Amino acid sequence: EYKIYLEEILKPLQLDVLQRRKNGRTGREALQEALDQFIKKLKEYTTGCDDRKLSKASLRRARIIEKQLVAVSERLLADPLQASPRVIEPGDLHGIWHGFAAVRSWRDSRVPQDCLLAMLRGALAVLDEEELEQWKNDALTWELTLPEVHQAVSVSAWPDLCELLGRLPDCVTPAELQEALWQQSFVENPTHAPEHRNYRRFALLAAQMVAIGVELEPDKVSMLVQQTLDLERPWRERRDMLSGILSAASVEDRLRVVQELDQRFEEHADIEDFEIVCGIAEHIGIEVPRDGAIRRCALRRWALDPKRGGALPVARLIDYVDMDATIGEELATNLRQKGRVADAALLLSRLPQSQMSGVSGDSVGTLDVANGDAELARLRQVLSMDDDIGACADPTAPGTGVFGPIEEGG
Repeated sequence: EYKIYLEEILKPLQLDVLQRRKNGRTGREALQEALDQFIKKLKEYTTGCDDRKLSKASLRRARIIEKQLVAVSERLLADPLQASPRVIEPGDLHGIWHGFAAVRSWRDSRVPQDCLLAMLRGALAVLDEEELEQWKNDALTWELTLPEVHQAVSVSAWPDLCELLGRLPDCVTPAELQEALWQQSFVENPTHAPEHRNYRRFALLAAQMVAIGVELEPDKVSMLVQQTLDLERPWRERRDMLSGILSAASVEDRLRVVQELDQRFEEHADIEDFEIVCGIAEHIGIEVPRDGAIRRCALRRWALDPKRGGALPVARLIDYVDMDATIGEELATNLRQKGRVADAALLLSRLPQSQMSGVSGDSVGTLDVANGDAELARLRQVLSMDDDIGACADPTAPGTGVFGPIEEGG
């Protein structure tokens, strides 16, 4: 269905067209000119080059074309290398850097970069071992060391290039990539997109930098987190942006940011802060502060949910309450309202007595019998006695505790 579009986009790089284009030019010059035509056609049928709005039909067409393009790109430069005689030589493949520079100004250059990387992988796969090593060595020690080349390559391409070449050129340092990441996300902004899209772009790029060991500086992490929280965007967007930013931050900065957000939630009780922190914790695998307000709120919500904690037997639910008296009392009240008085008593008996604000065994006479309080207090007292006896008795002796097994006979 979309074959005609694919042929139109890939036509400049087809073997016969590339061969005619080479007339009077070097193989590298012919390749660079073909890449310019390829990228020009790509802009007409795919997304990412700017912020133009597409209809649903056009967007669907673009997504399908993008998906198929990467799959058919691997043979584009392999065929000219395998032709007899060769249309391009291995050294001419360095013209590919011109293509990476040409898509630098795209808002989202993932599609053209994926196509260029697929072309390069396919071409390198048909070289013999000696030619392959020579090409990689030339790329790392000469081609990519030229400032006009490596400074023109989008920062988002370096993780894949590092994987392809085995390492980064010596001139491409983490400090330089940090600065390039900042510049390309916030300063260049070639298509004048809304401000929140710059933060989204930065978050995507920052998450990719983790693969090559690039970490954000602590002061920039703090500034970006605060500015992202202040954006007038839905909390899901801000959560995704913060997850990307923190993915490229150090472990210490991640913990610090989550702790600060936990304190902010405790002070303002903003449900959006709660959702953001839970999403970040799940995405980057960081633990929410154990004694923090967010963890207590999440635990309470989970325990009182009839489809989650409320569906568990009380013996398992006790483990999740984690000796938190406040949550335990709320959960016990919820169980009593459902008529599960014995379960409520068992739960309360496992909570620290020093934290309990409930009734004790001495005040049973003042309880509301009709409400089940007397039964609850008595059950708690019996269950606590079982714990006390079990703790004092010999753990190796059989039948310790009030509810121990009954001896046969007699």
